[in-house]
Amino acid sequence: MKPRGSVFEQCAVAVLAAALAIGIAYNAIGFSQGLAVPHSGTGDAACMTAIAKGFLEQGGIYHNPWLGAPGIQELFDFPNSDLLNWMVLRGLVLFAGQPVTATHLFLLGSFALAAATAALVALRLRVLPPAALFVGVCFSLLPYHFYRGVGHLFLANYFMVPVAVLIAVRLMGPLPVRPSSADVMPYAMRSLLPPALVCVVIGMTAPVRMAGVSMDGETFVPC
Repeated sequence: MKPRGSVFEQCAVAVLAAALAIGIAYNAIGFSQGLAVPHSGTGDAACMTAIAKGFLEQGGIYHNPWLGAPGIQELFDFPNSDLLNWMVLRGLVLFAGQPVTATHLFLLGSFALAAATAALVALRLRVLPPAALFVGVCFSLLPYHFYRGVGHLFLANYFMVPVAVLIAVRLMGPLPVRPSSADVMPYAMRSLLPPALVCVVIGMTAPVRMAGVSMDGETFVPC
């Protein structure tokens, strides 16, 4: 399925959608006092900030001698399927040097990623660029995104949903012609490798949530 527009036009639509989403989200959430000021104490906000600070002081999330009195905090048995999210958050902590700023940057980045991926998928589905831009921005600004926010930072990062939808749409299409033995490797690289990589990324951004149920048993409905 050939997308609408050139590569430059697709990138321009994605970047514009991401910029608009960040600008609207920044004002809607209310970061008027700056990104270093805690915005919310609901949900897992305090836990996420403590873990982000642990990245800065301890270099990881599993061991922190400053928490867990009278002993120490050890999270080795804590269920965790968000490897990519943790890696990004750690990078933001090291970049910003401040845990609250890092969590807020992650949240704003989730708006940008959701807008960009939704716009690109819309273009891939032959939607006109202006409509794809609108779809991307609207998808990133769903009430669900603001409801989760910093309190459930990784649940708010649903940028892989449009890509999963694109794979589902392709699977519902006609079956590809079976390649000859000489064309197996080119066919695999062209048709099988991209979906496989997407599945790997989905698996690193909480596969349980992508399946339709959050870790706490709530139905995943981003609306």
